[in-house]
Amino acid sequence: MTSDYEKAIEYHMKHLRIAQELDDRVGEGRACWSLGNAHTALGRNEEAIQYASKHLEISKEVRRWIFHIFQAPPQAACFL
Repeated sequence: MTSDYEKAIEYHMKHLRIAQELDDRVGEGRACWSLGNAHTALGRNEEAIQYASKHLEISKEVRRWIFHIFQAPPQAACFL
């Protein structure tokens, strides 16, 4: 079963790199969340905390971005 989590980490790292290359902050956050979960399952708590913290940071950033979009006047949407 440990090898399953190791394989999951490998795939989630690929996901993270692709999301970063595409500047996909939501995808990056999801990859970090998944990496944190996999590391938790393996008892690697320090790594899990690092990825969970990064996920939280990205989530707050995305939330601010979404908040600003919905606060913008409707005619501004065509410029986003």
